[in-house]
Amino acid sequence: MNRWTSILTGLLLSLTVVAACERKQNATTATTTTSLDSCTVALARGQEWNDRDRAIARAQQEARTGGQTRDALERLGYLYVARARVNNDAGDYTLADMAATCIATSYPGDTAALLLKGHVLHQLHRFRDAEQVARALVAKRTVVLDYGLLGDALMEQGRLSEAGEAYQKMLDLKPFYQSYTRAAHLRWLKGDLDGATDAMRLAISSASPR
Repeated sequence: MNRWTSILTGLLLSLTVVAACERKQNATTATTTTSLDSCTVALARGQEWNDRDRAIARAQQEARTGGQTRDALERLGYLYVARARVNNDAGDYTLADMAATCIATSYPGDTAALLLKGHVLHQLHRFRDAEQVARALVAKRTVVLDYGLLGDALMEQGRLSEAGEAYQKMLDLKPFYQSYTRAAHLRWLKGDLDGATDAMRLAISSASPR
C-alpha cells in the first residue's frame, strides 16, 4: 500500500469514529466537525521524500499560518492532483478533494473549490459528474479553465462535437497553450493529423521555454 494511502486511511478511520460519536450527541456539532475534518485531513503533514512533497508541505504551512489561506489551499489541492498523476496514487485525489471541501467550507460560494473538485472527478474517471460541475461553473461565470474542464469531460464520454464547442470557447477566451493542446488532441482523435500538428506548434510557441 502506498505510504500516502496508508496515512490517509488511518486519518479517515480516526476521524470517522470521532464524527460518528459526535453525531449521536448533536447533529449540528457533527456537521461542524465534518467540515473541520476536511481541513484537518488536507493539512495533515506527511513524509517529505522529494520536491513534490516539499512543495505540498510549504502550501500546507502557508494555509495554516499565511495571509493567503484560500490561495494556499487551492494550490495545495492542485499539488495533490499533480502528485497523484506521477505516483498513480488515488489517495492523493482524496486529499485534493478534501482541500476543495475545506475551501468550500471556509469560503462559502468560492468557485475555486468547485473547479478543483471537478478536476478530481475527471481524474477519477467520473466524467459525467465532472461534466455537471463544469456546467455549473460555466453557468456562473466565463472563465477559460471552466470550459477546459467541460471539454475534457465531454471528450472522455465520446461526445467530440460538444467537446469541440467547449474547446473553441476556450480558444476564443484565451488562445494559449492549454487551449491549443486540447484542440490538437481533439483533431488527432478525429484523424486530422495535419491540424493536430499545427495546433501543437501553436501550443509550443505560446508556452514558456521552461
